[in-house]
Amino acid sequence: MLFSRFFYIWIILLFAGIFTRALADDNESSAAQFSLRKGKPAYYLIDDGTPIRSVSQVKPYRLYGFLGTLAVFDAYSLNRLRKTWYSQPIGSFHFIEFEPDWRARKQADKFGHMMHAYFATHMASKAYRWVGFSTKKSIWYGALTGWVWIFQIEMVDAFFEEWGFSVQDLTFNTIGVTYATLQQLYPDKLGGIRLKVSYHTSNAYKNDLYSETNKSRIDDYEGMTWWLTVNIHDVMPKSVKDGYPGWLTPWGIAVGQSVKNIARNIYGGERQVYIGLDFDITKIPTGNSKTGKFIKDLLNFVRLPLPAVRVTDGTVWYGLYF
Repeated sequence: MLFSRFFYIWIILLFAGIFTRALADDNESSAAQFSLRKGKPAYYLIDDGTPIRSVSQVKPYRLYGFLGTLAVFDAYSLNRLRKTWYSQPIGSFHFIEFEPDWRARKQADKFGHMMHAYFATHMASKAYRWVGFSTKKSIWYGALTGWVWIFQIEMVDAFFEEWGFSVQDLTFNTIGVTYATLQQLYPDKLGGIRLKVSYHTSNAYKNDLYSETNKSRIDDYEGMTWWLTVNIHDVMPKSVKDGYPGWLTPWGIAVGQSVKNIARNIYGGERQVYIGLDFDITKIPTGNSKTGKFIKDLLNFVRLPLPAVRVTDGTVWYGLYF
C-alpha cells in the first residue's frame, strides 16, 4: 500500500532525526552570543507553558506516548486524505508543472502549506519540551517533525496523476518550518511577528460549487484568510516600551490575503487583501498557570474577529472580519 509505505518511511526518518540529534550534548555555550541576560540564549524567554530546560530529562512514558499518538494521528489523517483527495488514478512519480501550480488559487494553497508547517513545527516543539527534551533540542526536533509531517503529503501527491510533486509546496513548507524555528530561537526579536489564520464558511462551500476532489472544508480556500500580524509593543525599541500603556500591549496590526471566485476555475478569481487590527491573546494576564499559558499560545494562531478593511476591488470596511 502506498500510504503504508510512506507512513513507515516517516517513522524511520523521525526516529533517525531524534537519535542522531540526541548524540549531541546539551551544551548551550555556542549560543551565548545571543544571550539577553546571565549568558543564556534568547530561547530561554519562551513562555508558552512548556518546561524550559538546559539539559534533557526525558520521561520515557511521555516520549513513547507522544510518538504513539503522533503515529496514530498520522495514520488517521492520511486515511482521511485518502477519502477526501486521493480517489484519483495513481501513476509513477512525477512533478507538477511549475507555472500552472503557481497560478492556481492565487497562491492560497501555498500560504496554507506555509501555515500548516508553521503550526505543526510549533506544536511538535512544545510536545518535545513536555516529553523532557532540552529547549534547544525540542526546537530542532520540532523542526524536523514539522517538515517530515508535511513532506509525506508532497510525496503521496507525487504519485497521483491529477497532482504531482510540487517544488513550490515544498518551498512554502520549508519557509513555515524555518520561520517557526527562528521564532523560537529568537523570541525576543521575532515573537511579536506571527502567522495566523481565520476562517468562515464561504458561499462557494455552502452552495457546493467546489469540484469533486475539493469537497471538504480543508479545501474551502474562499473562506480562509492568511494573516501576517505584528504586535506593536513587541517590535518597539526598549526605550519606548517603558512608557507604553499596559492596556495597549496586546494590540497590533494584521495584513491578510484571501481569494474569491476560484471554486469553479482555480486559475481565475480575485485576490483580496485586508488590513486590520490584531489581538495577542498571550498578553492577557492569567497568572502563572502553565495550562493557561499553553491554551493562550494555542489560540493565538487564530486571528480573532476584529475590524478590518479590504483594500482591493474597492475599499470595504468590516466591523468584524473573520
